[in-house]
Amino acid sequence: MYTLFALTAPRDQNDAVDVRLRREMEWLVPLVAALVSISPLFRPLGLISQDTQNWINAKIVEYEADDDGIPQQLIEEFDRLSVDDRVTILDNPRAFADLTLDTIRKMRADGYDGNRIAATTGGTGVAGSLTRINYDKPHDRGVLSIELPMRDKEDIWFSDPSIMRTMLEAVVAHAPDPLWACAYPKMYVGMQKNLFQNRRNFGWMGYTAEPLTEPGPLLAVSSVGNGTFMQLKPSMMTLHEADVEQCNEAEAYLCDKGVLPLM
Repeated sequence: MYTLFALTAPRDQNDAVDVRLRREMEWLVPLVAALVSISPLFRPLGLISQDTQNWINAKIVEYEADDDGIPQQLIEEFDRLSVDDRVTILDNPRAFADLTLDTIRKMRADGYDGNRIAATTGGTGVAGSLTRINYDKPHDRGVLSIELPMRDKEDIWFSDPSIMRTMLEAVVAHAPDPLWACAYPKMYVGMQKNLFQNRRNFGWMGYTAEPLTEPGPLLAVSSVGNGTFMQLKPSMMTLHEADVEQCNEAEAYLCDKGVLPLM
């Protein structure tokens, strides 16, 4: 599984929650459209309707004490509903925003100090997701995390470097004031193979808002948008030891250059 991650500059958070959400949707909808133009696997990004989600939750509670667990037939019904009864970002952005606003208000009632927008592709295969969070504190950076969907574990459609770069550039083009972005194997961070625990990681390729003219151990750097595109190697980065060592070397270099962000 691969993750596409971005940090964005802090934004004025004095507006009401619904105003902030509307402002976020103004760039998220075009971003999702750009992602769908790269791969149709992103088209289902959205949420299950509230009535259907409530029904699924009730069924889970009903069977959770059963020694046999949830029947396979019911699991298949969950999967079907997650595909057929969806409110997607592209097809119905207003309804998606309304569902999200309800969730944000419930989270805030529980003490969460920010706005969280989340969507999944659902269905069969390896599900994709999009999560956007911006916080209340005026100096906190926003985050965007996209998990890349696949039909199955052999369908690594994003292993083409031109495809991954196009997705990265779409994020940089649409996200508000991007500071940093990178694409990396999800478990590179999950298994703590990145070099620094107090800084962001690098990966196969990335973006920094800072100027960087010398590639050092990187394969290449070039101008993109208002910053710099960076690529580690020609083929997709994996968790093989040689790739991890190469990425760690790149992280040390980027840290020395002052462009690897702190957590």
